[in-house]
Amino acid sequence: MNADLRLWILQRDHWLCLESGHLATTVHHIIPRSRYGKKGQGLRDDERNLISLCEDCHLYKDGGAHRTLKRKEHLLLLHGRYGYKYDELRILEVLNA
Repeated sequence: MNADLRLWILQRDHWLCLESGHLATTVHHIIPRSRYGKKGQGLRDDERNLISLCEDCHLYKDGGAHRTLKRKEHLLLLHGRYGYKYDELRILEVLNA
């Protein structure tokens, strides 16, 4: 992810961690980058798949907490943010559109 996109995501989220409400300093992929494969490389950094997190929450999620149950919570967050009913297949469809 380039620095301009990272800064834009942090500004979009008002520099607030969307998990804890603390100061956000990192940007997190809701659906992990590895899930996109070679065809979806350009989609993994789509702004709809990125949220701002504080360092502690980002470390927690990158430690595996984002898998399965936490990913569902993230998809619900996207539903609240964009009004879409998301599941992993739906977000990939939206990002491909």
